[in-house]
Amino acid sequence: KSNNVRLPLTINSEPIKKIASKAFMKKSIVRIKIPEYVESIGNNAFFSCLNLISIDLSKKLKYISRSAFNTCIALTNIYIPKSCRHIGYRAFRNCKRLESIYIPNPETYIEDEAFDLCPNLVIYCAPQSFAEKYAKDHHIQYSYLSNGEISSVIHVPDRVLRDILIKNIYLETYDDKTRINFDIIIDHNRPDTLWWEVDNRWKDYICADRCDAAVVVLLLYAMHCNYDRIISEYPISEKLWYQLSYHLIPQICKVEGRKVSQVQIVAPKTNLVYQKEKCANGTGFSRGVDSFATLYEYGHNSNCLDDYKVTHLVMYNVGAFHGKDVGLRSGYSSKQLYQGHLKESQTFAKNNHYDFFKVDSNMTLFLDDNFGHWYFQNTATQRNIGTTLLFQKLFEKFYYSSGHTMDEFKLSLDGSSALWEHYGVQFFNTENTQFYITNRAWNRLEKTEKIAELPETYNSLQVCLVEIGNCGICTKCKRTLMGLDVLGNGLLDKYSASFDIQTYKERYREQWFGKIWLEKEQDEYIMEVFKEKLTGDFSGDIATA
Repeated sequence: KSNNVRLPLTINSEPIKKIASKAFMKKSIVRIKIPEYVESIGNNAFFSCLNLISIDLSKKLKYISRSAFNTCIALTNIYIPKSCRHIGYRAFRNCKRLESIYIPNPETYIEDEAFDLCPNLVIYCAPQSFAEKYAKDHHIQYSYLSNGEISSVIHVPDRVLRDILIKNIYLETYDDKTRINFDIIIDHNRPDTLWWEVDNRWKDYICADRCDAAVVVLLLYAMHCNYDRIISEYPISEKLWYQLSYHLIPQICKVEGRKVSQVQIVAPKTNLVYQKEKCANGTGFSRGVDSFATLYEYGHNSNCLDDYKVTHLVMYNVGAFHGKDVGLRSGYSSKQLYQGHLKESQTFAKNNHYDFFKVDSNMTLFLDDNFGHWYFQNTATQRNIGTTLLFQKLFEKFYYSSGHTMDEFKLSLDGSSALWEHYGVQFFNTENTQFYITNRAWNRLEKTEKIAELPETYNSLQVCLVEIGNCGICTKCKRTLMGLDVLGNGLLDKYSASFDIQTYKERYREQWFGKIWLEKEQDEYIMEVFKEKLTGDFSGDIATA
């Protein structure tokens, strides 16, 4: 199927004059030609078309509406026809690779934030045009178009420091919930609020006296979007400030070069140590292989030192759950997935005598709205660590379950933060809370073998993120079922309450193992299964080629 789209000129003999709102939103199109009679492109018409590299606009186009091409991150150049009168709010926002846009009509009106988060953009426009004024007012590079000729001179407006200001931190309590709010001003625009919410039982542990949580969550976005400073009137933990300013930020800049900015954190410092009533050690708990492997290491029944044992399981709603509302294969919305997983995790904690608390947040909405879409995996570590720093009055130690090992290390803001969290997590420690990466250097199959020693996992293992319960066919379910299978010793059947083992054996087992030779090079986890199958004592009735 081609990803190049050429629309018809007419429908039922009537010319197409408008591209409807959301018509191609999040589609996998690469190139598109807009029919010659089209006069307007609707709101979000091509929003988040991540593969779109070329668009040929109609010569009769008059209106480009709100967010029409927002987050089309592959676009590099675009020509706005002279007929265009209006470019809407955030029309080309977060088109990170956009290098040039040609606006020949001197009267084309451009709304605010139309080209926000386009760090390399040059606007080519007529002298004394509205586009030139817009470029100057918004500190965007510009050059002149005159009689079809392009000037070789690029004008760079006086640079104004780009700041993120943490203006206010305050608590709100209502019914049985307490919310901590961070009022944040970005680029001198109106304030927006980033919030987290917990049950009232945990409100006394919230740190509303420092900005640590917000700084950690905002840091990579600030660097990626070329901000200069994160400023706070509230103090930051001195140790955190030092580690970020003198170690992590410079190293990221060394690796990423000019793609990122060396953000300064401007805030008062505090080294106040909270007096804790007791030693509390926490870990995030999704009931997956990684989080159960952490309980194997540090849970109630582990062999670790008593002061290092986990006392609290937590679950944060900061972007990990992706349902049908964000275009994934699921029968549930993201909120429904979170609530369904939450209920099962609460039940496990109660039955196994762990304290448990949940944290809800508007983090994903706040970040997407203010910085443009960025994949959750790019900042997953910082979202979770930042949320934990809200509870420094509670946690002495916090265990972060990593799905990777140091041999997979890669520091890149364009990739998964999980690939460098073994290195990065140490820089988020404070005077009050110490973070540890868990699961030693075990690969996924080794973790699966470890957790199979814990009978409490047999009814509770949850590896599927698109369903409530395990779907049995997604990539994570497939890896886990095949892994349990090759480990032998009857482990697979012990998980019959977590998976439909019968269906796996009858419909998928032979098929999946039959393809293992083809898939092992593309999937590191399948490679682990493959190696175990060759070297272990696996004796399942499986095709070997």
